[in-house]
Amino acid sequence: MRLFKEDRRIKGSLHLNCASRKRAAAEEVLVIKKLAETEVLMFATEKDDNIDSFDPETALALARATRDVLAAEEEVANLRVEECRLMLETLQDAVDFAHTRLEDAESQIGHLLSTFQQENLSVDLQIRKLRPSYSYYPDPELSNDVDSMVMEEDEEDWQSSHSDGTV
Repeated sequence: MRLFKEDRRIKGSLHLNCASRKRAAAEEVLVIKKLAETEVLMFATEKDDNIDSFDPETALALARATRDVLAAEEEVANLRVEECRLMLETLQDAVDFAHTRLEDAESQIGHLLSTFQQENLSVDLQIRKLRPSYSYYPDPELSNDVDSMVMEEDEEDWQSSHSDGTV
């Protein structure tokens, strides 16, 4: 199950990278089309600044260039939607994979606690003295928030796994 999720996660990442490259290429095409439209407009205004007095060929060239820009904008928008859809799938796969790893870790902790209990080993379940320091956060308030969140989670885990406080 875990390898299947890892395989799916990696393939999703590959599909997302391909979609990103396609979108980037389409954005480059869009810029080129905008340059072409600007060149037609610059050429047309060299003769006369009045857009209403363009000769038929120039008006048609400008209309086609504008249409090409709009088509390229639509293509970019569609590719962005697809890229975002794949990003969402990739993120959901990452959540699923993290959840699977969390379940494995919780199972391992349960196995350890069970083994300790079978072997009549006394273990201090409040492992705060072994807690890593979060002092590397540049914002002291953030560090305090993280510390309090971790402490609350540990307290909840401890209370839910052993109501008497010993193993």
